[in-house]
Parts: sequence; C-alpha cells; structure tokens
Amino acid sequence: MPTREETTAAQEPMAFFSHDSNASQDVKCQRLIHRRGYDGYGRWWRLCEYLAATKGHRIAFETEEDALILAGVLGFGQSGAFDEYMAIEDCKSFVEELLDIGLLERDPDGFLTNFRMLKNALYFGRQRANGRKGGRPRKNPKNNDSAGQEV
Repeated sequence: MPTREETTAAQEPMAFFSHDSNASQDVKCQRLIHRRGYDGYGRWWRLCEYLAATKGHRIAFETEEDALILAGVLGFGQSGAFDEYMAIEDCKSFVEELLDIGLLERDPDGFLTNFRMLKNALYFGRQRANGRKGGRPRKNPKNNDSAGQEV
C-alpha cells in the first residue's frame, strides 16, 4: 500500500514513462490500429504523453471546451469552416473508441485516466518519495553492533 507521501509525489507530472517496445502487439492497441490506423495509434501515444505531463495524470473531458482543448492536443481540426465543431466531434469519437477498447477509463469524477499511466506514476512517486528521504538515519537500525563504542 503506498504511503501518503508516495501518493502525493505520484501526482506530479512525469518527465518520461515506461513504454514497452512491443506495445503495438497488445490486443487493445491492435484494435485501435485496426479501427483508426497508425494515425489513431500516434494520437493514442500523444494522449499518453499528455496524461504523463498532467498533474494527477487525468484529463477533464466533461464539457465542449474540454473536448476542444484535447482536440488541439491531439491534432484534430484543419482550420476550415466549422473547424471547431468538427474537431470537438472527432475528438469525442476518438475518446469514445479508446473507452470502448479499454485503453482509457473514466474515474468517478468523470476524468479520463489510464490504469498503466497511474501505475507508472505511482512507481515514480515511490522513487521521488524515497529520494527525498535520502541519507536520513534509520530510526531502528537492524544491526546494533558495538563498532565505535567503548568497551
């Protein structure tokens, strides 16, 4: 069970995250490639980068404005007539597909999350928390030898 310090540290943006070299072979990614092609696969990894760089590793996706912001991040829209509307609709469709495939989840507050990203964040949160402790003396040393004591 993670400590409060580890959980708090896990909320910080990550500079990088683990990416398996065979991720495209995962059945969820295969479904995404089948449905959206490599364009969709590239957008998926851009979304992962955005999740990693976002505090708390979750993305608001409740309003039209939320969808428009994410559409910009993912490169939807080509600066034409009705561009904003189309970007929002394309983004919503893409997110619904990711939810359907299981690459994204909605948390109880309606934010978009990814289990693997949260797992990565917790790993780095533990690393950060342990690094902040660095060099502190142990409270109860296991080896209570008599080195340095007068006899």
